Amino acid sequence: MKYIILIFSLLIISHISKAQKVIKTIKKDTINITGYVLKYDGTSAARGIYITSRNKDLTYDTYNQVAMTDEDGCFTLNGARLNDTLALQSATYNLKMPNRGARYMVITLPPEPKVTIADTIKVTAVRKYKPKTPSFKIIEYQFDCILPFANQQPEFPGGVKNFVKFINSKITYPQKAIDKNIEGNVEIGFTIERDGSLIDLKVLRGIGYGCDEEVLNAVKTSPRWKPGFSNGRPLRMQSSVNVEFILTDK
Repeated sequence: MKYIILIFSLLIISHISKAQKVIKTIKKDTINITGYVLKYDGTSAARGIYITSRNKDLTYDTYNQVAMTDEDGCFTLNGARLNDTLALQSATYNLKMPNRGARYMVITLPPEPKVTIADTIKVTAVRKYKPKTPSFKIIEYQFDCILPFANQQPEFPGGVKNFVKFINSKITYPQKAIDKNIEGNVEIGFTIERDGSLIDLKVLRGIGYGCDEEVLNAVKTSPRWKPGFSNGRPLRMQSSVNVEFILTDK
């Protein structure tokens, strides 16, 4: 009887062990993101800031995909979702940051005074090839600086909506981005000088394949803005513009 119980127990253990290593194939549309994190004064953030994707680990499907900044504030996050909400966590910060397709990101930690342009510019083109979703095998177990308060915000000639129309008229969807099925958000940061000119243009989020350059060159052609004022004095202020590149199926 003892031998029968022992054999029965071994069979159960063997069955449980096999059940814990079920390998299945799933499809996930993923991207790899590189970039760096800046403190609000413009210096590089230190090691130890975690950037976490909503995507699960591509092997064990237990923990989320995560990256950590090095001593220069740089990070590489592999296997993130194409449309994701990244979590930035450290001893000081606990932030959420949406990301739509950007492969390169410059993240500035708050405080970060900005002139907010709420409108997102959309550039569309007809998709040339059907997108391919990669497959993975998984083991399934059961602010730049603090500025004075602006009494009057900077303004593009004719207002923000005219700025959106102006930038949209200057952008063409790059052919090499269409050929590679690249879509997502590009964010360009810039400083509005006291004389209304735009300086310090830089890519804050990019998707490559000519899209970043298209937006950067469009912003460079902007006419002078009406600068912001505080107590009658012109201010230097920061802003950014988002352009969403979208491929349609017809």
